[in-house]
Amino acid sequence: MNIKVAGLIIVFALLYSVYGLTAQEEVKPEMQEGASALDSLSPAELPDSLQYAPKLGSEYARYEGIWRGQWEGTLDAYLVITQISNEKVKAYYAWGTNLIVRNRGGKEVAGVIQNGTLIFPMQNGYSLVFSSEDGIHLSGISYSPRTIKPSRILMSRLSHPSGGDARLP
Repeated sequence: MNIKVAGLIIVFALLYSVYGLTAQEEVKPEMQEGASALDSLSPAELPDSLQYAPKLGSEYARYEGIWRGQWEGTLDAYLVITQISNEKVKAYYAWGTNLIVRNRGGKEVAGVIQNGTLIFPMQNGYSLVFSSEDGIHLSGISYSPRTIKPSRILMSRLSHPSGGDARLP
């Protein structure tokens, strides 16, 4: 074998092994093979001072209270309606973490009620849509222009204005 070719093979092997080690170090632990997806989950949190809307009247009573569920069974979320007036809605939306959503957070959102459906337009074409048939569960869909299939959530009411304290137990 030519000495130049052998030298190039050795240099290539050394560079490849160094690059391979660098690439492996950049892989996050929860993404490595064998790591548990459970390690990426953290719950959503609500501010202590958050108050939900007082009694909304029979037309909107099904949306009163604090709602909690998990998007596609993994991303913990809260929705708290803070005000409804003339079909305009204000709420606080909080989320936890999973393998895709890396930072938990929360923010006030504004939306509308159309045909009994809560619609919250978010940023960059993203939107959250919720409805409740029974006043016990809130079904939601999140639409994103970056995904083909929307995400789903089934939320349960944790507390109700008629039940007293407006904060979580």
